[in-house]
Amino acid sequence: MACIAILGACRSENQQELREFDAFYQRFMSDSLFQIEHIIFPLEGLPDNADSATISSNTFRWERDNWVMHRRFDPQNSGFMLEFIPFGDNLMVEKIVHRTGEYGMIRRFAKLDNEWNLIYYAGLNRMQPKPAAEEKSSEGLDIEGGFQEE
Repeated sequence: MACIAILGACRSENQQELREFDAFYQRFMSDSLFQIEHIIFPLEGLPDNADSATISSNTFRWERDNWVMHRRFDPQNSGFMLEFIPFGDNLMVEKIVHRTGEYGMIRRFAKLDNEWNLIYYAGLNRMQPKPAAEEKSSEGLDIEGGFQEE
């Protein structure tokens, strides 16, 4: 129950939703047919190493035909940190960021018609450094997509 351990500080009324999401996530990462059935294609997002033209066009979509199965990884041995951020009861954001903070991925899951689905995926990209207050950076890519933490 990786998600529940990571999100253990959540209110107790959300524990059932977290358990449901955790069960979904474990199956999503291990069952290829289940994974494909729980992705809203064409899926919004960004490819790995997105270029400026792809980013500015905002038209990239993952298609069923080019989808590569996502699998679980071991954060202890990969150099990446894994974080789950719930937004209410029906949206979960998964951030996978390299320990250097330089590269990352984002997956967003939403509960639609009482089932969890992947609704957004930004592949591995160089991330925009966190600027100091009121400072804007032109380096890297903002893959947060409007779900930035305060």
